[in-house]
Amino acid sequence: MGARVINKKDSWLMRLIGRFSPTFMRFFWTTYRLPFQKQATIACPAGIEDPLDDKHDKVIAHEMVHVKQLEPWYGPFLMLFLYFLFPLPVFFSGRWFVEREAYLVDIKNGRVGLGSAVDILWLAYFYCWPKSLMRKWFEKRVNV
Repeated sequence: MGARVINKKDSWLMRLIGRFSPTFMRFFWTTYRLPFQKQATIACPAGIEDPLDDKHDKVIAHEMVHVKQLEPWYGPFLMLFLYFLFPLPVFFSGRWFVEREAYLVDIKNGRVGLGSAVDILWLAYFYCWPKSLMRKWFEKRVNV
């Protein structure tokens, strides 16, 4: 499954979400697939002129993990459920299950270090999983 890459400012959905969270529009790349879409969309922050520039390859590799997660067996609804509700919004959150594989790619690509990945997941994803357990999960897979 492929994905189209767009700028958030060119998406009605991203602009709608951005009204409630300007930070979301400026800093975060986002991958989504609406129920009527066959192809996923990777949306880059509004300030990026050329999201397909080589300097964004590692970010797109991260987002392609999410594209794969959106395949029919995983689907947009299950992904949203995991991301926002399962089992709790904080600490033992489904966001950990959605983001961990993508951050593992980031660690292996050298985009972030293992400690930085844990810190990012802890702070930017609202304390999604205990830090010590996240670190152990990454260590086990990076040293394989």
